[in-house]
Amino acid sequence: MEQARPVSGWRLILGYLGVFLVFEGIVTLLPLSMLAFYWDEWRAFPAFLIPGLCAIAIGLALYFPFVHGKPRSRFKKREDALLLTLVWLTAVTVGAFPFFIGGFLGQAPMSFTESFFESMSGYSATGFTVFPNEGFLDGAKALDYCAHLYLFHRATTHFFGGIGLVLIITSAISDRYNLQLYFAEGHNDRLLPNMRRSAKLTFAIYFAYIILGTLAFFLAGMDPFEGFCQSIAGLATGGFSTRSTGFYWYAEQAALGTYQGFGVLPYVSPIAFEVIAMVLMVLGATNFILHTFLFRRRFKDFFKDVEFQLTAVLILLFTILMTCSMTYLYTDSSLETMVGLDWGTSFRYSIFTVISSMATTGFSNCANLMQLGEVAYFLMIILMVIGGGVGSTAGAIKQYRVAILAKELYWWIRDARRPSRLIHPHSVYRLGETREIGKKEAREAANFSLLYLSVLLVIALMMMFLPGIRVQEGLYTTASALSGTGLTIVNFFAYEESFGVVNYDLLLWFTSLAMLLGRLEILPVGSALVKTAEAPVEMWRERRGVIRG
Repeated sequence: MEQARPVSGWRLILGYLGVFLVFEGIVTLLPLSMLAFYWDEWRAFPAFLIPGLCAIAIGLALYFPFVHGKPRSRFKKREDALLLTLVWLTAVTVGAFPFFIGGFLGQAPMSFTESFFESMSGYSATGFTVFPNEGFLDGAKALDYCAHLYLFHRATTHFFGGIGLVLIITSAISDRYNLQLYFAEGHNDRLLPNMRRSAKLTFAIYFAYIILGTLAFFLAGMDPFEGFCQSIAGLATGGFSTRSTGFYWYAEQAALGTYQGFGVLPYVSPIAFEVIAMVLMVLGATNFILHTFLFRRRFKDFFKDVEFQLTAVLILLFTILMTCSMTYLYTDSSLETMVGLDWGTSFRYSIFTVISSMATTGFSNCANLMQLGEVAYFLMIILMVIGGGVGSTAGAIKQYRVAILAKELYWWIRDARRPSRLIHPHSVYRLGETREIGKKEAREAANFSLLYLSVLLVIALMMMFLPGIRVQEGLYTTASALSGTGLTIVNFFAYEESFGVVNYDLLLWFTSLAMLLGRLEILPVGSALVKTAEAPVEMWRERRGVIRG
């Protein structure tokens, strides 16, 4: 009996996409579990049930005819990148429909562009939001808008998007060819040699931190639901908050004496919430291999690591600079008069903003970022471009690449002043060992950084063609979107009122593009576009070969 021909090409891609669609449908159904606690929000169940079941049905319709029970070939050139891009686009699209359908059910009214933007922001762990202020827990229409279900949906997109959709799938299924897809998603380190065990260990560490964060928030006085959502947003370095003004809301309510704590311990200060959030953000922005060093008490390897040392230097230096600037550049709510801040409040705002920017999270503990001053904008852009550690949930260029570039600059200056016959090692301490930095690794870091900055400038330029977007808004918003931070100095709702729906939608689509490119580290999206453009030619050649045969 002749052996069946292995499935390859578009059939293989669509078959695997079916597996992911089933998973994405299940993720979309998860918010319905909140009905067990908030039954008054039952009106929203069709918004999640319809897209969830449709995604599962389409996924099964793709999986069974194309790959189920059939031998499968390896991915060819660029096919893994194309599948990865399709996985993320379908996940974002499926995740957008609950917001879109909810508007027809009397919940928060959102156009498809807004819904897609919100879903992209969630899955890319960015944190931009156009969710109506009335729909947050502190909003006037929280119950009418079924706030808990939609906020939990936003949290689940952060949860699965932050750790990586491919990583989640590979922790549940095993396939000998999934390693290419894993690396295509931007994961450069594995905790264990075995792919499936590595995925499960990463997931276990990730979930354990979320539980600990939830418990810490609860003990500090936060509602368990809020604590869970805030913990996910912090560790995923996403930034979606349950309150319309983020962590500033807790400080404001504490000052008014209107916030009632829910924890075991008496409510003392919103500073406790902010400290917990900062710890979660740093953990999320740290390479997950370094977390295993802490668990194994390899403290020397942890503190000597080049990424940890760069993190410590960045936090210290930028906190000092921002604190100094805000003592006299901080403005009042009119944004016209500089009133300055005392050193204590400046330090509090500065260290939270620095960590939030560097970890590419997007949490904020101040009333308005625009009040922080021009120096703060500039420092935040630098931090958002650098980003967190490789192998973490943070985005941007990543600290390891920046460390290599900084070291290369130092070595170039050092060696230029010494005789050429003297050879000095070019090495860094990385993940428990001293590693030699070769020309190939240095070139990769330089090339990716140049590509990243080029994309940032191009998208910022595209945004600046829109009315009302000046240089600082364009650069800041693009840097925030591309890095997956979510901090913004653009009020999206006010922009729509001032410049119309068309310009507003274009701004959201440009920002969504930046979020997708940043989450997938640019190259897979480019490879997917090339593969898609090549598809008609390949199909024609294949058909021609069959006819000749």
